[in-house]
Formats: sequence, C-alpha cells, structure tokens
Amino acid sequence: MFVERLVVGPYQTNCYIMGDEETSSAWIIDPGSDENTIIRHIEKRSVTPVAILLTHTHWDHITALGGLKKHWPELEILVSEEDSLYLGPQGYNNLKQVCFDKSFWDRYEAQLSNLPQTTAYLHDGQLLQDSHLSVLATPGHTPGGLCFYHEEGQSLFTGDTLFAG
Repeated sequence: MFVERLVVGPYQTNCYIMGDEETSSAWIIDPGSDENTIIRHIEKRSVTPVAILLTHTHWDHITALGGLKKHWPELEILVSEEDSLYLGPQGYNNLKQVCFDKSFWDRYEAQLSNLPQTTAYLHDGQLLQDSHLSVLATPGHTPGGLCFYHEEGQSLFTGDTLFAG
C-alpha cells in the first residue's frame, strides 16, 4: 500500500493518492482543482483509480471531479449524504446560492457546473473494504464532514477538519 500527497490548486489543497500495488487499484482523496496533475501522477504510477473519497464538498476540494470522472467514467464518487447536496446538477444551484463573491463564481463556474453526482453515501464507522479505510464522521467544518483512517498505515486524512499551526 502506498500513500502520496499532491498539493493542488490555488489554495494548495492536499490531495492524496492511496494505492495498492498488488491490485493496481487506487483511491483519490480530496482531488482539489487540478485534475491534469492528478491524472498524470496516477498514470505514471500505473494504477487505476476506483473511487474518489471526499472529506467535504467545498469548492477547493471538488472542482477537479468533472475532469476526473470524464477521464475515468467508472470512478465512484463517495461522500456523506449531508455534503452530497453540492454535487450533481442540483449541487450547482446549491453552490451558487452560497457563493457571495461574483468574481470567484465567474472564475470557477465552468468546473462547478460539471460536477458529477454522488455514487454512494459514506457513514460513520463504515469500513471501505478494498482500501481498508474507516470512515469517521467529523461534522463542524461542514455538516457532513468526514475523515478517513487507515489503521495499518497509521494515517488519518482530515481534509479541513484539522489545520497545521
């Protein structure tokens, strides 16, 4: 099993690629807003992503979703039910309602208008079998915020639940 961090987008979002060399499978955690960097990195690793796991659905964690789903149509999009309100066709309208900065919206509207629908909801205590990740509900930053814990690798993926400093 390997875990690699990519720092992507203008807000330097931590995107993680967690992969299994034996199965050639990978999971993308919080893709941010730079799908091209993620695609190149994963293809260089010769693994196939099976799912995108989202800690939450703020724009700086989700704007790459459309491009990644276009490149890998079979990718699952996994998030809490509460935060899924900002994905898919209705998600565009929900995001627009909470955006107070017109210049920001103008800059990212194309990416935000192309967000795929959630494939499945994640729940507190759930174990994602193939990845060996445990789902931890951590509402606060968003109502449906999640963290992902990998016991074997002693890794906790927190999204924006925790910040350094």
